[in-house]
Amino acid sequence: MNELMKLTPLLKHYKGYVYFRDCIRMAQHDEMVLTAIIKGLYLPVAMKHKTSYLCVERDIRTLCKIAWANGGRELASMRGYWTTDRVPANKKCIEMVLDILNEEEFMVS
Repeated sequence: MNELMKLTPLLKHYKGYVYFRDCIRMAQHDEMVLTAIIKGLYLPVAMKHKTSYLCVERDIRTLCKIAWANGGRELASMRGYWTTDRVPANKKCIEMVLDILNEEEFMVS
């Protein structure tokens, strides 16, 4: 979690940060939303923020790109994820953060 926290100040000023955070919270409550990411995550987040699901998807993609270039790739590699120079899809970024959060929660319990 400390690695995630180091990335947070860098990312907070991006609009996609709020969208990403909302997606993470929704997926923590019900991981099934990841099976239909547009319907399960992007649309509800878009409605909440009065924007389109395309804007939500784009802004999260931008956030993932910035995070990947500024330590996210190394964090994923340290956590045992297979990494390339290519930024993972939004869904994969959400899944990685969920895995890290779930692992941290498991260690605390």
